[in-house]
Amino acid sequence: MSGIRFYDLNGKQVSGFVDNFFLTMIEWAHKRVHDGKHFNVSFTNTCTNIGEQTVIALNTPATGQIHLTMTASITALATAFIYKDTSIDVDEGTEKTPQNRNQQSIITPTVSSIEASPSEGEVTTYDETQAANANITTATEILSRPLGAVSGPFPVGGEARGQQEWILEANTQYAFVINSDDVNDNIHWISLDWYERE
Repeated sequence: MSGIRFYDLNGKQVSGFVDNFFLTMIEWAHKRVHDGKHFNVSFTNTCTNIGEQTVIALNTPATGQIHLTMTASITALATAFIYKDTSIDVDEGTEKTPQNRNQQSIITPTVSSIEASPSEGEVTTYDETQAANANITTATEILSRPLGAVSGPFPVGGEARGQQEWILEANTQYAFVINSDDVNDNIHWISLDWYERE
């Protein structure tokens, strides 16, 4: 075992002979939970007509990486979208604070809201009326997923995390959208999970 060093849970190197050791490994996303740099925000809204939308939008920071997954559920026919380089009128939505998945951490996310004076650590949510008033222009469609007419939840992007995860471009505006595809009442739910790397 030459060249192998052992550390306790506090990061302190264990000296001397280590007997009956075991190795515990966790994936990077889970490690970011422990580091206090893994966040969640969700939003629920009821739409009543075809073409109505539920949206979460955010600005990414100028530096660092946002590794994000989107999950969605609906109660009638709908499609989920991820857009980047969007143009959204400011001050039309509602700011919302994402939750740190490590509830013992005081770290806040580095994303910001869609406001005249963007708030760091916030995103902006839009119900169907707010989304219409915000004149959301979608420059680049990254992904669309038909959600059918059953409730889900559905991972948007793929079934495994490696297929779902997006590393967002720095200093860019993104919109995560559910669009109603028929006239039935439709409860939309969007959940975004992400961790941040320097």
